[in-house]
Amino acid sequence: MITLSPYIIKLFNTEIRRYENVNTGLFSLVSIFETFHDEILVNANVDVDEKKAIKAGSKNIMTNSIDGIFKVGEYGYESELHHTVSSSSTTRTIQEAELLPFYFYLQTGTGSENALLFLQRFKIFGIRTILETYLQEHINTIFPRDKYMLHIDPLVFPEIIGSYFATSEVKRIRFIKSTYSDIADMYSQDNIHAYDAEFSVAIKRNRTFAQQLQRPVSDLFSTTDPSDYPTMITQLSTLVGAPTVNYDNVKVELRRDGKTKTVDLVNARKVRHSYDVTNDVVLGANGHPTIDSLRLVSASISTNLSDMIWD
Repeated sequence: MITLSPYIIKLFNTEIRRYENVNTGLFSLVSIFETFHDEILVNANVDVDEKKAIKAGSKNIMTNSIDGIFKVGEYGYESELHHTVSSSSTTRTIQEAELLPFYFYLQTGTGSENALLFLQRFKIFGIRTILETYLQEHINTIFPRDKYMLHIDPLVFPEIIGSYFATSEVKRIRFIKSTYSDIADMYSQDNIHAYDAEFSVAIKRNRTFAQQLQRPVSDLFSTTDPSDYPTMITQLSTLVGAPTVNYDNVKVELRRDGKTKTVDLVNARKVRHSYDVTNDVVLGANGHPTIDSLRLVSASISTNLSDMIWD
């Protein structure tokens, strides 16, 4: 599966305590990405503690955007590389890193502090953490150190969360209400806020019931701000016919891409959404999607999200 994960990238100015406009004549996040990419084009940045390396591949600069390849991999262990046709083998040493290509696409809006960043995932691997670490170090070399703090955060809108639920199967819904660990605590002024236990009402029905919930649950998440979780909890309990209780949280167990994931409404903003572009890209001779095909799909998704990001 080939996926693209969307992020919002910002630069916080610690001197004036606000986010910078990332697309001006004097300050351009695209230019920062360009110089960082050029810096590691020949010599990789190596994280000795994490045993990881990042190196640049190709890049392409467009109006208000840049895309290309960052190669990232791990080292520190020996492995055998076996040729499946000739049956010959070579040994990869502990100093050698297997660098896999990861696509990136950065789009900035005019007069905005928000930039949209897509990062490709390869199987279970991603590059957000190592990219954020070394991009921050690069920023510290071209501006006064610690003047700008880089923030790369998952893009989360009601529509994004709704899309996540729309492509998942609802398996189980748990309505949770916190309770006192001991009845006596209810009358103790010292422990009046002690909530050490909880009870839950589980809604686990047959497959038909789960399928019937799919659309209304998706619609609920698509139309409600993730921060307004009390409203979502109330509406969801009404939707499934749960007992009328002032619940503190709801946890929804989902099945997606063959994996089970539990999402709680109080932390709905932590939902990680990615776009499955497997059928929208062209594979090259190296077994990886071509940059041109990744650029087309990234630009298309960016256009669809532009009104939400740069309204």
